[in-house]
Amino acid sequence: MSCQVTNVGTESDAGPGLQGAATRHSGGYGEEAEHSRSRDSAPLECDGCCVTGHQEAGMRIPILSDLLDLFFPRECPACRNLFQEESLLCPACSTALDDQRLTAETVNILEMPVLSAYAYAWPLDRIIPVAKSKNQARLFDPLVGGMAASLREAGLEGYPQTIVPVPLHPSRRRERGYDQALHLSRAVGRMLDLPVERRVLRRNRATPPQKAETRERRLEALHGSFSPGRETSRVSDRRVLLIDDVVTTGATLSAAVQALQTASPAGVLCLTAARTERFSVGPEEPESEGGEHESVDRDT
Repeated sequence: MSCQVTNVGTESDAGPGLQGAATRHSGGYGEEAEHSRSRDSAPLECDGCCVTGHQEAGMRIPILSDLLDLFFPRECPACRNLFQEESLLCPACSTALDDQRLTAETVNILEMPVLSAYAYAWPLDRIIPVAKSKNQARLFDPLVGGMAASLREAGLEGYPQTIVPVPLHPSRRRERGYDQALHLSRAVGRMLDLPVERRVLRRNRATPPQKAETRERRLEALHGSFSPGRETSRVSDRRVLLIDDVVTTGATLSAAVQALQTASPAGVLCLTAARTERFSVGPEEPESEGGEHESVDRDT
């Protein structure tokens, strides 16, 4: 199966670029494809006043917030140090995250063009497992700007016409509390003013964690794990941006693309927040020797 980016085009023939989209965007999700935020995303609790919804709306109460930050500083989810800045990560980990930005170019993984924003290394190899295991979807938010920037820097901001997230199995989503690929897709969709088609793919089974498996074993385990959803026709003849959080061997993306091809899209480009060092290793790659990289769970 070959799935290459073709007819990438420019802003004039492939849709608006990031700058134009950001200028026009007013907070919606684009078309009627993505209109279920109220059903699937619970409002966040404000870190300052503990009132639900304030943080998302940017309505922190300044005096109370400053007092709480002084007496109850935040704990960084990566290094666990206390800090007082109004951000999700401490200054040191924010700088470390910026240092993990990858060169904005697609790599060919299992005959698929894949673009990734960050290397799966410190602090992401701590942040992503915490986000997944502790129901902390907002920890993915600092990665969204890098994902959109990677598209722009690679000259691909005008390529996608619609976004499709790699879905979680419903049982895994209930266990986790959210779907990280859908969360990222919605955020990127808002930034690019693109619709998100969440019912194009269906996850047929909840595969066990694949973190220690070789590429061949992952491909075998994930074969047939996705099937076309009830709204597959919505991506026919359209250029699709397939989004997931982490790519390791490419087995999950490959299985999703195979199911997506039944809709005859005009093309598929894969975008992930992070990429592990193992992505380029052949089928006989060794298992991880340990360390934080073992915590990445390719279950999406």
